[in-house]
Amino acid sequence: MKRSNLPRFLAKDLFRVFIAGVAASIIASGCVSPTIQYQVTPTATLRVMNFAPNCTSPMDVFWAPAPGPVPKKAAKAYNLQYGAASVYTTSIPVAAIGTPYLVDICPTRDTTKLDKEVPITLMPSGKYSIVITHDTVVTSNFLYTILNDDIQQSGSDPTKQTYVRFMNLQANAGSLSVRVNDPAAGDAITPAGGTPFNNCTPYLALKTALDTSFAFFVTNSANQIIAKLTYQTFVAGSYYTLVYAGDLCNTPLGNPADTVNDAVDTLRLRVLDDNGNGADQTNPVPTTYRYNIINALTPRPGVKLTSVGYTVNGADFPEYNGFSVPAIPVDGEGGSGSSPSSVNSGVLNVTYQSAAIPPGVGPVPVVAAGLNGSVNTGQLFTASMTEKSPFDTAIAPNHTVSFLFYDTIGAKLTGSEGSKVLAFSVPDSSDPNSVTLVFVPGVMGKSTTTASLFSYSVNGGPVIPWKWNSSATKGAQTGNIGHTAKPVVKAAVTPGASGIPITITASLYGTNGTTGAIPLPTKTFNAFAGGIYEIVSVGDAKSDNTSTLNVLVICVNAPPGQ
Repeated sequence: MKRSNLPRFLAKDLFRVFIAGVAASIIASGCVSPTIQYQVTPTATLRVMNFAPNCTSPMDVFWAPAPGPVPKKAAKAYNLQYGAASVYTTSIPVAAIGTPYLVDICPTRDTTKLDKEVPITLMPSGKYSIVITHDTVVTSNFLYTILNDDIQQSGSDPTKQTYVRFMNLQANAGSLSVRVNDPAAGDAITPAGGTPFNNCTPYLALKTALDTSFAFFVTNSANQIIAKLTYQTFVAGSYYTLVYAGDLCNTPLGNPADTVNDAVDTLRLRVLDDNGNGADQTNPVPTTYRYNIINALTPRPGVKLTSVGYTVNGADFPEYNGFSVPAIPVDGEGGSGSSPSSVNSGVLNVTYQSAAIPPGVGPVPVVAAGLNGSVNTGQLFTASMTEKSPFDTAIAPNHTVSFLFYDTIGAKLTGSEGSKVLAFSVPDSSDPNSVTLVFVPGVMGKSTTTASLFSYSVNGGPVIPWKWNSSATKGAQTGNIGHTAKPVVKAAVTPGASGIPITITASLYGTNGTTGAIPLPTKTFNAFAGGIYEIVSVGDAKSDNTSTLNVLVICVNAPPGQ
């Protein structure tokens, strides 16, 4: 190449002119570097609500895109209790046309079992709730309902209105209606005829403002008010779901000091937040207690009475034929559920009923009706369950209590007969290496001072008298009811083990406590470590009716399969 003869300084100037010209040409032509377009991945939002009753275990929730399988390494929601809703999970990736997902719902910490697998297609910007409950016919089958959340009504002003819908999740309660502020003339959230079980209404816009509160009334098909919720305040532009439901088959808290989850299972109207966290926003949440009933009412010979129905504090549930719990056989026990143990002959497993604390924690009224088969023979008596027993606080927030009704029922079926009642506390939990026995004398008859002597032995060991068999308690029928020696039995077993043989012997004594004793049937059963058992004497001690004498063994915390 031929070298330029231009001076060096002139060559540099010409180069600068050339570069500047090229730059000016590019700008003049409108050519600029292209803008980078970042693609935003569409997402959806999802929560799960657990309204599956019948003592169902808490739930763990997993999901993954279909067709699966759904990994079970990390749950999206852990330990979801009855009546609880998981926090909304946001930013779930979906395709522009939507993505099919599978949602697996398992008992907590048991991924080997599957309560329900729910297929759902998540759409971009979609917001959903999956509601889990039970089939009303085959109660072991889980049902699910998918709800679209946060659907604003056309023509409504989000700055002045809030949006409320209602879901009926109480099986066998029939169609339910909900009105705002007045049970007859208030705005109806539900359609004419009410909302059937497992159905949800569309959102209804309610006018709201600062310091505005609402009252909601739930009525059944007979226009009876069965629930109300007052002083509820909402944020304008927000969404809420009202749910009427309750688990009528409850188990005691594993930790009695834990009151966080205690109020979610009671039968009530609740408010769930459909905005940020998805949780229960009811204010205030009612305090509750749990109870079972020991029906130690024994008919005299010739009296036709097979069971007794109890209405506690006015709670009359259609699924229990208008009573608070299913009618209880003569000399039997009941709660929200009761059945003989499938593996332990002679033991009755009972599940507690959950109930709201009456205003002021006052005495709880009870109405008892006699039944001969399915025929209601009329009211037996009314009673008032006291706030405290002679020894323990019974009806109190987060406590577990038994109601004992004891006496003989004569031909009149009315009057003072059957009016002897008492409430006493029952432990919520026991040492996993021990068995707790609660001895309950429930026999009347031989004399007004007739009471029961109890003894027990463990695994063929020595016979140990109940410590309240002392002379100080003789002659006082109620003086030794409800005492709990905990733990009364210690057994060197692995926590969770079963098959600990316990033998119960019992007898009745009269005024002198030494003569005229009547032996009761001996009961032997296999306890499990951590079990809580009520040992109850029942029947009529009068000479013409001693065949009714018996000892009931009632387990109040039996795990599944016991």
